[in-house]
Amino acid sequence: MGHRRAVGQVLRSTSRSHSSTTTLRDQHSTSQSTQATNALKSKMETYMHQMNEFITLLTNNLQSVMLRIQLSTPPPPPPMSPMHEEELDSSDDEDYLSDL
Repeated sequence: MGHRRAVGQVLRSTSRSHSSTTTLRDQHSTSQSTQATNALKSKMETYMHQMNEFITLLTNNLQSVMLRIQLSTPPPPPPMSPMHEEELDSSDDEDYLSDL
């Protein structure tokens, strides 16, 4: 009987020891996971901040280039009226006929 009791105590104690080791390992794993998540979150925030700065810079440069183009481009000539275009077309025809 004494042998059984001793074996039972060893098994229970081993089981408890294994259980606490597993808990510590789980806590360590969770801690590592939390640290990795926080590091990743920090990197993502830095990346997003850099992307926002880049987009702002790009937008400002684009606006500057568009303004330069507007200032350097002369205004378009006023559109010709349809009647005026027809007169030009008919005079071209007459000139062509007179050349023949």
